Amino acid sequence: MVKTTVPHVRPFLCGWVVAFLVLSHFVMTSPASAQQQTTDDNTIGGVAVMAGQIMSLAGIDPDLAIQSIVVPDAANVLLPPGWVWVQGVNVYGSTPGQGDFSGLQASIGANGALDFVVISDSGYWLSGHWDWQSSDQAGSFVLSSPLGIVTRPGARPRESQDNPEAIAIDQDGSILVGFEGDHRVQRHTNAINPPDVLAVPTALRSAFRNRGIETLVVLPNGRYLALSEGINRDEGLRGWVFDANDLEWPTLVYPKEIEDGFPWRPTAAAVVDDRLLVVERWWDGGLGIRTRLVQLPVDGIEPGVRLDPQIIFELTPLVGAFGNVEGLTAVQDGDRWIILLVTDNQEIGLLPSVFLALAYDNSGPLS
Repeated sequence: MVKTTVPHVRPFLCGWVVAFLVLSHFVMTSPASAQQQTTDDNTIGGVAVMAGQIMSLAGIDPDLAIQSIVVPDAANVLLPPGWVWVQGVNVYGSTPGQGDFSGLQASIGANGALDFVVISDSGYWLSGHWDWQSSDQAGSFVLSSPLGIVTRPGARPRESQDNPEAIAIDQDGSILVGFEGDHRVQRHTNAINPPDVLAVPTALRSAFRNRGIETLVVLPNGRYLALSEGINRDEGLRGWVFDANDLEWPTLVYPKEIEDGFPWRPTAAAVVDDRLLVVERWWDGGLGIRTRLVQLPVDGIEPGVRLDPQIIFELTPLVGAFGNVEGLTAVQDGDRWIILLVTDNQEIGLLPSVFLALAYDNSGPLS
């Protein structure tokens, strides 16, 4: 594999840390063009979500090294029918916020390329553009410099960036951010107004750090599903399915399968047709990590139920033994779905952040 450094393009943005503007008409802008297009007198900085689409508006970071991943040997990675390896890149960054990625959302931009936004555990927003169909694999992937820190009204600096783990796009185009340090869900709607902080249920307020919301997704019916990483309930993990106005979120149970004395835990989720895809992680406290993709029917996600996910395949052969997958999103591209994943490198500079794209073409069952 050949490591190539992304050429320097001076970032052109200033002003707001993150702008979420819900507009009825917009122009999709490529980060490579470094051109800013706005309406009225809005100052755009960072990332814009317009009518549910993501615009990557940041310049290319010159300090990143991008390394394409060789297509895995089919004999070693057996994907189920309908699943196809697309492309993968390793990203090495030296600036704070250029790793430890968790939340991820994407949309199809110009020429079928992916425009995406990713958030790090340290609270930084970044945007990117991935022309995964390009023959120049490394050169087709660009990632912005950190665009700033997620904030909330009245928060001390450390609280503002206290371990955001998940992001989800609501049906009105606003972005939800789930935290598992200072437990909460924030709702960002635009560049001017401060985010709304949703009411936090009792069980979440009293949870230990790093045990709270690890997974957050908007369901087709408009309700939110949040899954905890370590709040136990009925020999499983506590989850919630709720609306923005709920003061106490109705609960459900996500099963906690035990293997060799250690549990599989959910780390990310995305909706594909009538199914919910969930990434699960297994860690025994040592150096290696295993990850897998499971699925369950969306219409069975209701308050009071015990979910029953089914295994699709293990991701470990694709991302490696240190591939701690914490970000997952799915975007529809014609008759198929592009499944995008990202790993959390725990801010260890020697480890890459792995961005991985798979395609599911509906020709086979999800499991």
